[in-house]
Amino acid sequence: MKELKKYGLESSIGESENLESKKFRRSQNEWGYGHGSLPEIEIRPSGHGSSSDSDSWNSSGINPDTGSNLAGNIKETCKRTTMMSKVYRIAFILLCFLIPAMQSCKQNAKKEISAERLTEIHKRDSAKLSLTPMLNNRDFEHVLPSIDSLIAEYPDDPQLYFVEGWVYDMQGDSLLARTAYTKSCSIYDSLIAANPNISDMVNRAYIVQILYGMDAYNRALDDMLSFVGSSRDSLWINDMRETVFKKEELSFCELSNDTTLKNR
Repeated sequence: MKELKKYGLESSIGESENLESKKFRRSQNEWGYGHGSLPEIEIRPSGHGSSSDSDSWNSSGINPDTGSNLAGNIKETCKRTTMMSKVYRIAFILLCFLIPAMQSCKQNAKKEISAERLTEIHKRDSAKLSLTPMLNNRDFEHVLPSIDSLIAEYPDDPQLYFVEGWVYDMQGDSLLARTAYTKSCSIYDSLIAANPNISDMVNRAYIVQILYGMDAYNRALDDMLSFVGSSRDSLWINDMRETVFKKEELSFCELSNDTTLKNR
């Protein structure tokens, strides 16, 4: 079939116009919606039918194949939109492990944070950001001593234990990895018990998936559903049930002053 390109408003109007169609066009021009301001549409036939079919137009000036083509395009666009929305959800879900400053601010939103505490948070975050290039380069030999020194300084930081467990996992030491993951999950349990928030719950749920599998992960999501209030959050959490955390594909991305985790 021939490729039909850029048919604006004029291409759907025949040579002979009746009075009503002229009035309609005049009203469009008066309100600034004439064909010059309308987006052009590029119609690409789906390949069905013969070449003569593409030259046949009905009395309204519309190609008979256009309806099926547009339906296919809309369906494909919906698929891409759904896929991208899931990607963005996953990116947001995996945001949580190395952003303690943001979490600390959320957890202490109703509390006064002293200047000394803010200085401590900034220092800790800066130290964590220094781990990013070593983690992305899989420089496990050098990153482990850095993680250990940070854990000695900040023993109640669950993100550090998660990263330590992940490094051991990548090195094939499942026993040490499980110990570190379990410690991270335990700290999240304490944080959630003291001050429930969705970020800590998401982090904990993914560690539960790593440690205990999908059934335990889904039970953790059930606990989250009892915490959230809006139906939109409930839908988002239910979408998480389809997310499998792939440790091998994890990457650490530095964005401004935040560090996020994503699957490659």
